[in-house]
Amino acid sequence: MQSQYLAIHPEDHFLDILRLRSHLRNNPLVGLSLTKVLLPVESMRAFLYMFSGRLYALQSIFIEADLQFTAAPLLRAPVYAACSRFSNVRKLHLSNIVFWSFGNFARLICALRSLVKLTLKRVSWDGDEGRSLADEPFATCLRLKVIKIDSADVSQYRNLLAAPNLLHTVSHLHLKYKKRRQAMLIVRLENSRPQPTSSSLSALARTAKIQISMARNQAWFRSCFDLLDSFFCSSSTVCLNRVNVDMEEGNVSEDIKRMFFAKPLVFSALRARGMEIEVHQIPAGCTAM
Repeated sequence: MQSQYLAIHPEDHFLDILRLRSHLRNNPLVGLSLTKVLLPVESMRAFLYMFSGRLYALQSIFIEADLQFTAAPLLRAPVYAACSRFSNVRKLHLSNIVFWSFGNFARLICALRSLVKLTLKRVSWDGDEGRSLADEPFATCLRLKVIKIDSADVSQYRNLLAAPNLLHTVSHLHLKYKKRRQAMLIVRLENSRPQPTSSSLSALARTAKIQISMARNQAWFRSCFDLLDSFFCSSSTVCLNRVNVDMEEGNVSEDIKRMFFAKPLVFSALRARGMEIEVHQIPAGCTAM
């Protein structure tokens, strides 16, 4: 049945939601066949209302705009309630979308309770940043493992990464930006053997490994380091016991290297906690992590 269904609704084309509704009305078992959907941003709200609790096998949602920076429809409480019934969705990919507010964006991703992978490609919001997710009770359910962000301004995601449990659950964080040249930073977080301290006997000990490549844009990378500094200090129940930084030889500018050895040093909040940042050179193209 799945192959027949995909012939009608190819996964690499925008979903025709009216056609899908008709097929579901005639055969509810269609809801057991669809594992991935691609939606235009204009159809996002209608899709969430229309198919809430009906697509039992759905695991991945891709929401994209044909044009750059298309406004998303305003989302209200009934939409978030509908989202919560997509109980098996584990991956969400958003591209070229401007949300009404940070709160609209944050409540959407937090309403998908099984979400573990979030990809954001040129996603932003109008208005002010609103409250940090550190202060929002609804954000305690956000337990992402993989976050990928492609943006010229990564600083706007500081409030997202402040969600109470993310420093516990995230294993991979990718930051990327491409203008004339691509810039990329990859973070891998691993649990390590706990090292009890007098201030936090029960803290989860984790190690952060950062790999930097194609590093020429000094301002963008400083913004990345500031974002990570805030993220790494966002939880009182997680203790980073080591931060390693690997720089690809020949692919990292001298200006960016100096950020780790000349004032003002990056990762100032971590350093204030007594953390030493270990910096290493690795061969270009080598994935040390």
